[in-house]
Amino acid sequence: MNIGTRVDYFRKEHHHFLRFLDDWENALELTGSQDEQERLRGVNRLRGLQPQLQALRDHCTSEERNVEGPYHGHLEKGQIDALRTEHEQLARLLGDLFSELRFATLHEAERARMVGRHVAAFARRHILFEEELLAEIERKLSQEAEENLLLRYTQAPD
Repeated sequence: MNIGTRVDYFRKEHHHFLRFLDDWENALELTGSQDEQERLRGVNRLRGLQPQLQALRDHCTSEERNVEGPYHGHLEKGQIDALRTEHEQLARLLGDLFSELRFATLHEAERARMVGRHVAAFARRHILFEEELLAEIERKLSQEAEENLLLRYTQAPD
């Protein structure tokens, strides 16, 4: 898969995760309801959304492992280190959230709600950060293509 296709793939995943975060935040709101049935629906909905949280964690892991991906070949070491640090922070937050969800009950959902909000806010900021990195990669790819095209037309044929 070429770099442009990988960038498009990551963008599509980011869009998917942002839609998921909207659903997640709606479920979090239910857990704060005064109505017990609504709170219970919220807790159950949060638990039902755990596979998507795992997918978010897996997305970060795949970016880390993918040496041929767009990040490693087109970003500076400091940018890659920042990306890795954010992935580690997100993984820790998700681990905390999974623990909270395991013990959340109808009457004890506030900690899960608090951690869930923190995860959602962090994930949204992280996705914006990655989108900025992807935009930089696209600029670099465009510059490389222009330079190659210019070289092609300005160099003498062999």
